[in-house]
Amino acid sequence: MSKKLKTENDSTALVTMRPISISLEETARAVDLSESQIQKLVQSGDFPRPRQLSPRRVGFIVAEVEAWVLSRPTSTCLPPPDSGYGRAGKPGMICTPTPAD
Repeated sequence: MSKKLKTENDSTALVTMRPISISLEETARAVDLSESQIQKLVQSGDFPRPRQLSPRRVGFIVAEVEAWVLSRPTSTCLPPPDSGYGRAGKPGMICTPTPAD
């Protein structure tokens, strides 16, 4: 998001802001989960709840989503290469989280 501001000497300055809130679709894309999985996590209390932005609009606070991602445990395996097996990876591949640092 960019906005042009006039300065004292009439020159124009360009100010760039990162988003403060994002939609469910943007949140799902940012954390690489489906929208339905995000909704399930919110309902179970395991993901930050969206905020009411207006009477008909809700959004997730970027800082809260980032904090949630950083709180996730690390994994013992790397993401699989594009192997043609889809998102689940190669059959029989099991990844376990490592203890929190």
